Parts: sequence; structure tokens; C-alpha cells
Amino acid sequence: MIYPIYSIRDCVLDAFEPPFLALHDAAASRTFRNLIDDSDSPYHKNKADYSLWRVGTFDTVEGVVDCTAPVRLMSGFGGETDGKEV
Repeated sequence: MIYPIYSIRDCVLDAFEPPFLALHDAAASRTFRNLIDDSDSPYHKNKADYSLWRVGTFDTVEGVVDCTAPVRLMSGFGGETDGKEV
């Protein structure tokens, strides 16, 4: 199975965080929204500093990671999917 790879970008640090896998964009977006909406999460206090990006795919059969140009899916302050590339 091929899973998309996602990463959260911190605009203050100008860096991406370690990646994670999800079944699809909607599942990754829900995970990201839950993180920024959780008052116990470190992302919650500075929501606008973070955005969710799709950065590639992982093939679980072949063990191959395919990196692609990062595509922004949503921002931490509630922005919708915009498909902006870095």
C-alpha cells in the first residue's frame, strides 16, 4: 500500500518537523486540527505558526520513500486546503 507522507511546518523556525503517515489528506488534516485545537498541545498557543504539508509517499510493499515538492494542505489558523508548493 502507498501512504502519503505529511509534515508540520513551523514558519517561525522556517523548518519542517519529523514526518508522519496517514491514509489520505483528510485524515492528516483531522490529525493536524486535533493537535492545534488541543489546549494541552504545544501547537495550540501559536496556531498561526504551523501548517500541514504533504511531502511524499511511502510504499509499504517495496519500502520506497518518494519525495515530492511539498504541498501545503492547511494552515494552523483555520486555512483550507490551498495546494501551495514551497
